[in-house]
Parts: sequence; structure tokens; C-alpha cells
Amino acid sequence: MYKAPSVFGGLWSVAKGFLDPVTSGKITFISGDTSPGSTNDSKLKSILGDNWRDLTKQDEPAYGEGGSRGYNHADSWNKAELEEAEWLKHIESMDQKD
Repeated sequence: MYKAPSVFGGLWSVAKGFLDPVTSGKITFISGDTSPGSTNDSKLKSILGDNWRDLTKQDEPAYGEGGSRGYNHADSWNKAELEEAEWLKHIESMDQKD
């Protein structure tokens, strides 16, 4: 988990006791410095590949306080609403054909 809130560490320490060790071994928590060449940068490269910064949009600005990098909720929400409206029109047109 990348930059998970600190409460996840406590929850994870309890939850991993109920999981198979192979499964729990697949979970990694990463927080702190992710600058190029850092230990976390190396970990993320080994997990996601050399282009992890592009995949996670690490170098893009955060939209709003606490927002995800490269994700603008207002833009994405408007797009989702438009897509839903189109889908509903499609469903309604299918109902009218029956």
C-alpha cells in the first residue's frame, strides 16, 4: 500500500495473522521519501516497474488538499455523469424496442 494512513499499519498487524503467510507476504506498505534513487523508489520499481512514477502520476500536481496526484475529482465526476446519462439513454432505447 502506497502512502496509506498510519492506522492501516495497526489494522494490518492484526489482519495478517488470519492470512496465509504467502498471501500476507505479498502486501507491502510504502511511505516516506519516494524521490529518485531512494529506498522506496527502488521498492516501487521492483513492484510496478521502472515507470512507476508515470503509472501513479507521482510527478503530477495534487488537485486540492489531500487529493490524489493527477486526479481531478470534479472533472472525473462530470465525465462519469455524462457516461451514465449516455448509458441510461441506451437502456431506454432498448426498452422501447421491446
